[in-house]
Amino acid sequence: MAWFRTLILASVLTGAAFASEAAHGAGEEPDLFSGTLADALWTVVAFVVLVAVLGKVAWRPLIESLQARQTQIETQLDAADKSRTEAEKLMADFKEQGATLLREASERSQREQKLAAEKAQEEITVMRRQAMEDIENARHAAQEQLWREAGDVVLELGTSVLGHAVTQADDGRMMDEAIAKMKEARQGNA
Repeated sequence: MAWFRTLILASVLTGAAFASEAAHGAGEEPDLFSGTLADALWTVVAFVVLVAVLGKVAWRPLIESLQARQTQIETQLDAADKSRTEAEKLMADFKEQGATLLREASERSQREQKLAAEKAQEEITVMRRQAMEDIENARHAAQEQLWREAGDVVLELGTSVLGHAVTQADDGRMMDEAIAKMKEARQGNA
């Protein structure tokens, strides 16, 4: 293809040389293309040599350096794309890890909250049971106290009604009888 262009250029220059030689022979003033056929051929040969030398010395190294630069730029672009892809992957991984950490923290918080609520409920249950036991113990103690006081009142009343002193054995027997009667009456009413 390059030789074809060179051949066309050489023929154009040769045609121009012939045209100028014909014009020179007619008495016209000489111009840039005025000369003989030999001059035109030497000009074409010099041009072809110049193109060949420039092709070997200048164009080939210039094209090679441009191709090397193009390869380097493509390599850098590929590396940049690879780095961007890796960065996007890392970003996605970090986002996933962050979401996982948030989810785990939320779950842990909910578990701890549930455990705290269960522990509080257990403590409330224990406190209620203890309060009920304390109330029951206080009620039994109050009943025993009431029975003893009632027994003392009955004993005093019995002593004043009978008019004589009651012995300790009589006291215990009468107290037990009075307590039993009161319990029976109380259970009958309940």
